[in-house]
Amino acid sequence: MLAYGTQQLDLDRQDLLLYLILAACLGIISVPFFGWLSDVLGRRLVYGAGAVLTGLYAFPYFALLNTRTGGLILLGIILGLIFHDMMYGPQAALISESFGTGIRYTGAGLGYQLASITAGGPAPLIATAILAGTGSTTWISIYIIICAAVTLAALATMHPRPPEADEADAASEDGAGQHTVRGATRA
Repeated sequence: MLAYGTQQLDLDRQDLLLYLILAACLGIISVPFFGWLSDVLGRRLVYGAGAVLTGLYAFPYFALLNTRTGGLILLGIILGLIFHDMMYGPQAALISESFGTGIRYTGAGLGYQLASITAGGPAPLIATAILAGTGSTTWISIYIIICAAVTLAALATMHPRPPEADEADAASEDGAGQHTVRGATRA
């Protein structure tokens, strides 16, 4: 955003930073709100809606930025972060609830960090390379849509564990706080 705004649109860096900070401040409200909403409506529904809206918003986002109008740029950033927060709010619970209690921390940690390394971390570099190679945001928008589609495909393959499974895990613990995981005893 900063590189595109300053280098391609000749926007003031300080203005862009202010817009990003203002939009990010809304996350103080929106992240917990979408986490709560996922408690009410379901994690997959809220997370999936965020992914769909992110994909649908890929082209309008750049259209708002390309106006070079402060209020519309701020609106574009705010909407983008709201759709991001629709996924980020329920993400921790969605991922951790996908694993049994015996491997939950490891499974969630590995999944989250591998996603950061393979998708989240390189995304700005990929977008910058696409822009440098094409001179257009069209392929960046297509890249965002592809990422949203991959997210939805991954979400479709996730099978939530029923609450009874966690209750069975808890019931298998003995009085010393140990339970058996695949034949091994752990404290």
